[in-house]
Amino acid sequence: MQAARRTMARVRYRLIDQRREHLATTVEVDGRVFEVAAGVFNPVVHVSGAAFALALGAEWFPADATVVDLACGTGILAVFAAPFAAEVTATDISATAVACARGNVKRHGLEHKIEVREADLLRGLGRFDVILCNPPYEVTAPTNTHDLTLASPDFFERLGSTAGNHLTSDGKMLLALPADHGEPLEILRESGLHCQIFKAISTPVAYLSIWRVTAA
Repeated sequence: MQAARRTMARVRYRLIDQRREHLATTVEVDGRVFEVAAGVFNPVVHVSGAAFALALGAEWFPADATVVDLACGTGILAVFAAPFAAEVTATDISATAVACARGNVKRHGLEHKIEVREADLLRGLGRFDVILCNPPYEVTAPTNTHDLTLASPDFFERLGSTAGNHLTSDGKMLLALPADHGEPLEILRESGLHCQIFKAISTPVAYLSIWRVTAA
């Protein structure tokens, strides 16, 4: 059942939704409006971005948490995490995404709480209590520029080799993956990280799993 829903979602994306990523647009999530620049991961088209953001709650974060929204896209996770954190950093390797996220942070009046930086994964950053990541979950080379939002041949390999160095002693990474995608977890475990299910989320098109990833 999960595989069938995932296949249907993939076909819909290829035939219909992918075209929407050619155009700049706005989306609304729980009454909050986000600008989505052309080519930036759309949290509503892909469903997982909005579902992950809506699931965030105070119980996910320690007191005075330092948080990073990794591969932030529009910055939606940073915006939704801000009420539960002392400070939030949002990073993306895409200059377009960084500009988009900065605009959304300003739109929501959170410049005092969220810093947006252009960075390759966690390079140049310190340690965090919580790393939030809604990654390009397909472990394959992108077939076109629009696939960059959901496909990468080495994202998890590079993440696994560095994530542990950017977590505090009790820190955790919360990682969103389609429920039927196990290859990224295998890669992270081979890197010495411990992965356990944190929360399961059902969306209209697929099941989403939030994984708690810690240094073993």
